Amino acid sequence: MRLLVLMVGKTRNPAYQREIASYQSRLKRHLQCDVKELREEKPGRSESPAAFCRRQGGRLLREFRKYPGLRLLLDERGPKMTSPEFAVFLERALAGGHRNLVFFCG
Repeated sequence: MRLLVLMVGKTRNPAYQREIASYQSRLKRHLQCDVKELREEKPGRSESPAAFCRRQGGRLLREFRKYPGLRLLLDERGPKMTSPEFAVFLERALAGGHRNLVFFCG
């Protein structure tokens, strides 16, 4: 199984960078894990927030759709899982025949 995490923008916080590296290191014993940072855009001077969201959202969605597998959007308003629940989720995804898991963090 391959795990791909797509993130919008670069993580500049050294503590977050260390945590990401730590998780990747621990996961690589069990599966291939890659993190891809997607370019973060800034709104144009005369662009409304809604127009900016449509423009950037469309671009990010196209990027997300490039990768085959079970695609999951991570959102702070979504369902919460404990670590054991997440492990069960991954086991079920693997047993269900999914070869790739793609997580999107916006």
